[in-house]
Amino acid sequence: MTLTALPADYEAAIAEAVDRVYRDAGLTFDAAPRWLSPVPFGTDISAASLGASRMGLPLTPQGVHIAAMLEAKSTRCDPVTGLFRPLYEEATVEIPRRSTKTTTIQMVILGRCESIPNYRAVSTAQDGTRASQFFMNMVRLMEAQLRREGLEWADWGMKQPYRSQGREYLEWFNGSKWWVVKPESGAFRGEAADCMWFDEAGELDPEKSEDLVAGAFPLMDTRPLGQIIISGTPGLVRAGVFWDALSRGRKDPEAYGIADYCALESDDVLDETVWWLNHPGLACGLTELAKVRRNLEKLGPAQFAREYLCVWPADSATSAINTEEWADAQVDPVPFDGQDFDLTFECHIHSLYASLVATWVDADGEPHGQIMDFRPGTDWLTGELTRAQKAHPRVRFYYDAIGANSAVALALQRVPTFKPAALRPVTMKEVAAGAAMLNNALANRTAHIAASASMTNAAENVTWRYSGESRLFGRKNASVDVSGIVGLSIGFGMSLGRREKKRHVRAAAVIG
Repeated sequence: MTLTALPADYEAAIAEAVDRVYRDAGLTFDAAPRWLSPVPFGTDISAASLGASRMGLPLTPQGVHIAAMLEAKSTRCDPVTGLFRPLYEEATVEIPRRSTKTTTIQMVILGRCESIPNYRAVSTAQDGTRASQFFMNMVRLMEAQLRREGLEWADWGMKQPYRSQGREYLEWFNGSKWWVVKPESGAFRGEAADCMWFDEAGELDPEKSEDLVAGAFPLMDTRPLGQIIISGTPGLVRAGVFWDALSRGRKDPEAYGIADYCALESDDVLDETVWWLNHPGLACGLTELAKVRRNLEKLGPAQFAREYLCVWPADSATSAINTEEWADAQVDPVPFDGQDFDLTFECHIHSLYASLVATWVDADGEPHGQIMDFRPGTDWLTGELTRAQKAHPRVRFYYDAIGANSAVALALQRVPTFKPAALRPVTMKEVAAGAAMLNNALANRTAHIAASASMTNAAENVTWRYSGESRLFGRKNASVDVSGIVGLSIGFGMSLGRREKKRHVRAAAVIG
């Protein structure tokens, strides 16, 4: 068989791939990686072309991008092989489902093994079973191509594949070898490799992936042509080998190779234009729009965004408050002048601190919030709330009925002079709605929040957490306090929900 390698200028290769896919349809390929490491002019991706021919598949436009990043070479030459070393010794590929991520990397490794004598590659996935499955799917494609061409394995310079669950491998007569292992650090120590590939790395448990990195990565130190490839789609948490590699690539794409197709967190996942721009499998015809629509219905927006747009779910590392929006909302504390206000109290999860927050809505329907008191501990709240009710008999008190908040509410109900009818626990749905209302008000620049050191500290440390289908405010760690923000959000939700006419009341003095 005569092989025609793709042009050394990979931009021309992309143009050729786009033309091949869309020649008859008259469409334009708009999907592009959001992060892509620089690729030197003249980068040769003929190894990927060779691997593609062995699998009987074409290189897609996104496949050309991925292959070019993986095949980019530095100016350092290995004196033993006479080959230039990889420009990116660590390379990360993130691409939505059904976009030829795994297939493209397989093409590159196959081409390397056939064209570079004694090249060694080892691959794994989220578990040994699927690592074997991905490998054998490739072998079956190669067998089908051999039948179409009427050839044997030896005609490609290869031995018969070794098939044994969890121990599969391919060998070439030139001394190259590619084998499969379980995702365990000890499994990589058997034979040295020039290429280590961790596929579906987003599915690895963060603790397990840390052990994997500690055991496997140092083995590449003595491999002049060594390259670590980490690929996948987003995991459930922003941690582990895949997230760490993505973070390095996004921060410094000239030092760490990256080809990353993903939507922004702010993008509307229900907007089909976003799909076409960020899902190259859809853009190049590998999957159909009708199927993607059906999967949105099956998965729901959050999981769909993770699988089909590579949007990582928010977790304890994700700040919930935009710093610029927060800064724009800051105003000077003001004395109350007839506001119809609500009071919300919120305690730290370990009762280390507590906040008392006043909220109200002005004549224009815009919410205001102000810290009335913030102190260590929680015992002080009972006295302050009792005095507040005495001074303002019609004020309403809100709290999230969990933990220390419930203890304060029970203590209040034992105070003979306190009228418990004014005390109102809020539901989880109301807490979630308040968090959304606060964020919306900040984004729309309608929130007015009195400047306070304790409130700003809470804004800097508040994150998102999920309980069932509710998105709630959480904290970066148990030692920080976010009671001010949680109290503010509950207050915003309740005050905006009431929308009553202003009453002429006076509040306690501002503290905080």
